[in-house]
Amino acid sequence: MKKRNTLRTILLVCFTAVFLFSLYKVVSIRLRYSTENKTIGAVQEDYTHVITESDDVTDIPEDVQEIGLVVDFDALLNKNKDVIGWVYLEGTKINYPVAQSSDNNDYLRTGVDRRYSWYGTPFADMKCDGIAGSLNTIIYGHNMNNGMMFGSLVNYRKQSYYDEHKELVILTPEKNYRLVIVSANVVSAYHEIYSRVNGEACYNTICELKAKSDIKTGVEISKDDRFVTLSTCSLAYDDARQLVIGKLVEME
Repeated sequence: MKKRNTLRTILLVCFTAVFLFSLYKVVSIRLRYSTENKTIGAVQEDYTHVITESDDVTDIPEDVQEIGLVVDFDALLNKNKDVIGWVYLEGTKINYPVAQSSDNNDYLRTGVDRRYSWYGTPFADMKCDGIAGSLNTIIYGHNMNNGMMFGSLVNYRKQSYYDEHKELVILTPEKNYRLVIVSANVVSAYHEIYSRVNGEACYNTICELKAKSDIKTGVEISKDDRFVTLSTCSLAYDDARQLVIGKLVEME
């Protein structure tokens, strides 16, 4: 009888410990998400303004009026000179600065304020020449469980989602662009697209991905186009990545 009671006590203690640890992890993750959401929300509030009907748009360029979002790049660059642009998809959570440094690891867990961030900051591959200087600019962002950062890109595996979100917007200190979606693909983290940012081989790879796309866009492309590949993690299989490729169209 004593052995049974002892065993029950041990099991109860073990189950209680597991439960408390699991509860701790859940609460910790929720608090972390809450903190990160507040931080990125502050960045958006400090450096952008959504144009409303009550705004005086006299001094706002027509392309910015069309986008509906004003980005204060002077203030952003004063804060962090690594900022090269801002990616925006109206009606979604994609509304973030884009950074670039000489090391692709710099912004994996670093915010635009240069402090530690679980979300990190979307960043352009170090091999690329800014947003539009290379044939293909690769921009990486985390796939967060709450859909933040590039988490919503996985929705582009569905034709219905693409049909409602055919374009993103990329703003830069010099020019603003529409990013017209060309294709969406799930590929290996070691796919050749990640090593090719210029040249005929790069263009051919984009054409191959377009032909195998999970969605049908009907968008025509040529060697004279400039492209941006948005990349995030995918749960489709081990080391899978979700790609959304678009061609840059300069706004006038």
